[in-house]
Amino acid sequence: MLRLRTSIVLATFLIATYISFSRSSIRSNVQLFQGNSGSANLDWALDLGHRKSTGPPEQRPIEEQQPENQYKTYEEEHEALKSKTSAGSIFGNTLNNLVDTDEQLVSSATLRPTGYRFENATLYEFNPYPEYNSAAWKAQNQGKYVECDGPAGRIPDMLAFSGHSKPLADPPMGSNQDLDINSNLCFERKTRLGPYGYVGEDGDTFMKEVKGISTNVNWDKVSWGKLQKQCIDKNAGRYSEAGADKSKGGARKQQKPKRGTRTALLLRGYTGMVITDDEKQTIRTLVTELSLKSGGEYEVFLLVQQKDDSFKIENNQTAYQEALKKHIPQEFWDISVLWTDSEMQNLYPTIPGEFQNVHRSQWFSVQKFAQDYPHFDFYWNWELDSRYTGHHYDFLEKLGRFGAKQPRKGLWERSNRYYIPKVHGAYDTYFRKQVEKIYGRLAVWGAVAVRKITPKGPSPPTWYQSSDDYAWGVGDDADYITVAPIYNPQTSGWIDRDAMTGYEGAAKTPRRATIGTQSRCSRKLLQIMHEENQRGNHVSSEMTPQTVALHHGLKAVYAPIPMWFDVEWDARSLDKWFNPGKDRDSGGGGDASPFSWGGEGKFSGSTWYYRAISPMRLWNNFLGWEDTAVGGSEWEKTHGRTCLPPMLLHPIKDVQKPPPNFVSTSPLPY
Repeated sequence: MLRLRTSIVLATFLIATYISFSRSSIRSNVQLFQGNSGSANLDWALDLGHRKSTGPPEQRPIEEQQPENQYKTYEEEHEALKSKTSAGSIFGNTLNNLVDTDEQLVSSATLRPTGYRFENATLYEFNPYPEYNSAAWKAQNQGKYVECDGPAGRIPDMLAFSGHSKPLADPPMGSNQDLDINSNLCFERKTRLGPYGYVGEDGDTFMKEVKGISTNVNWDKVSWGKLQKQCIDKNAGRYSEAGADKSKGGARKQQKPKRGTRTALLLRGYTGMVITDDEKQTIRTLVTELSLKSGGEYEVFLLVQQKDDSFKIENNQTAYQEALKKHIPQEFWDISVLWTDSEMQNLYPTIPGEFQNVHRSQWFSVQKFAQDYPHFDFYWNWELDSRYTGHHYDFLEKLGRFGAKQPRKGLWERSNRYYIPKVHGAYDTYFRKQVEKIYGRLAVWGAVAVRKITPKGPSPPTWYQSSDDYAWGVGDDADYITVAPIYNPQTSGWIDRDAMTGYEGAAKTPRRATIGTQSRCSRKLLQIMHEENQRGNHVSSEMTPQTVALHHGLKAVYAPIPMWFDVEWDARSLDKWFNPGKDRDSGGGGDASPFSWGGEGKFSGSTWYYRAISPMRLWNNFLGWEDTAVGGSEWEKTHGRTCLPPMLLHPIKDVQKPPPNFVSTSPLPY
C-alpha cells in the first residue's frame, strides 16, 4: 500500500512538473510571437554582441534612438561613404572591365562557347535546363520531353558573356553561392533582349554576325497563349492531373519516376497602364524561358485588374473581349485574365470594405485564379516592374531548390533577418547555429497556437526541437518562397502592421510580414488563404501568405537574393541598419526597423526595394541610356557597353529613353 501511495505521489509530481513546464513553454512561445523574443549574446564572425545603452542619445543603440536621430545617424554615415572613391562602383561596369573571363565552374552541358569573342570576353550559349530525356532524367521523371517552338520556330539558347566586374563580384547582402547561381556570367542588352524585339539605337550593329541575336518577328501576329498550349499538349505525358497526390504535409513525394510539377507565373497589371516596349520584351522572355523552353513546366499569365468602368465584364464575354482589345497588346490577349473588385467582394463578402482594395487584398485575385486554375502546383505572384538580368528559368528553379533543401528547424528565425555573409558566416552551418543560440526552444516549431484555427500543416516529428538535427522538412517543397525577410511586424514601426480583420484582434494574433508581394505560393497555401478569407479572417497583403503559413505550420522561406548598394557599406554597419532588432532581426527595434515609416530611405541605394533608386539607374544604363552621368552612346564609346551579372532589380517603371543629364529619383512621402 505504501509503495502504491509513493507511486501515486511520484506520478502526480511528474505530471504537475510536466504541466508547469508546458505552460511555461507555451507562455514563452506566445511572448515570442507577440514580439518579446528575449535576447542572447551573439558570437557572429565580426563580434556583434548587444550594444549597451550608454553615451548621448545619438550614440545609443539604434533601436533606442528616437526616429529622427536614427535616420539622421544613417544619413550621416551614408553621406560619408558617398565621398569615398568606391561610391557608385556598381554603376558603369561594362564588357571592357570583366575579369575571370576564362574561368567557368559549370558543366559544358550548361555553357557552350559560340566561337565569338568581344574584347577579352567569350560569348556562350547558356542552357540551364535539365538534360531532358537522358537516362538520368528518365529515371526521375515520367513521360518524354518534347521541344517546343517559339514565334520564329526553333528557340535558340540564351547568350551570355563569361566573366564579371570586380565591384559586382560578391554581393554584400544575400548570396549567389547559397542559391547556386553562377555569378561569373555577364549579360549585355543586345545579346540578352535582341531575340525578343530589342533593336537599340540607330546604327547599333553590335555583334550583328551572331546567329539569332536579332529577329524579324511580327509580334502582333504572335499568340503566346497558343504557343504555350501547343507546348503543354506536346508534353502532356510529363504532368499530373489536377489534384496531384501530395504528402500529408503538402510536400511532394519523391517517387521514381515522378510526374512533373507545374507552376503558373502571374504578371500583375491593370487596365489603363501603358505596356512599354521594354515590358513587352520582358514578358516575351518570361514566356520563352519559363514555359516554351521547359516544355510547359511553367505557364505565364497577365493577371489584370479591370478598372475601366465602361466595360461590365462579369458574365459578359463580349465586354470581356472588348476590354482586352482596348487595354492589352494583341500578342498577349490569350494569356490575360481580367478581374474586378466587385468579383472579389462577392467572393469574400465578410471582409470589410476598407480591405476590399488591391493594396490590402492583392492576394484575393491570386486565390481566385487558383480556384479557377487548380491544375498548378505553385503560383508565382510576379511584379511587372521587376527585371531579372539573367535566365528566368535558372533563377526560379534555384529559388525552388533552395526552399526545398531548408530544414524547418529555426527556419522562421533565419528568415526574419537580411542575410549578410560577412556577418552571419556560412548559411547552412555557422549562421544556422548562431540563430539557434539566440532563440533555443523559443523558436517556432510547427504551427503556432491561434484560437479557432485548426492547423492543416504537418506536426513536428519530435516534441522537442532540440531532438531534431536539422532534418525535418529537408526535401519538402516550400509552401511560400519570398525574396525579402519574413519579419514580425508587431516589433516594427511598419505602418500597416495592425491592418487586419477577424481572428482574435491585432493584440492577440501572431503574424509575419514581407515588404513586397513578389513570391511563390503552393496550391495548398492559397487554398487555406481562400478558406480563411471566407471565414472573415484577413491581414493586409504583405502579411497574408506568411501569416497563414505561420498559423497552419506550412513551410515558409526567405531566399536571400543577391543585393548591392550604391556605396560600399561595412558589413557591420549594414547589419546595424537593416537588422536593428535586439536579436539582430530586420523587424525588431520598433521605428529602427528599415520597414518602418520614415526609415525606408535606407533602401534607396539598394538593388531591390520599391523605394530604391539604383534599379532604375542600372536598367537605364543597361539599355544604353544616360542616367546620373553614366551611360549613353558617347559614354559607351569610351567605357564600353554595360554588362550586368544575374541580378533581380525592382522597381523598373515607365521605361523610355530619358532626356540628357537625366537623374533617377524616388521621392519619399516624408
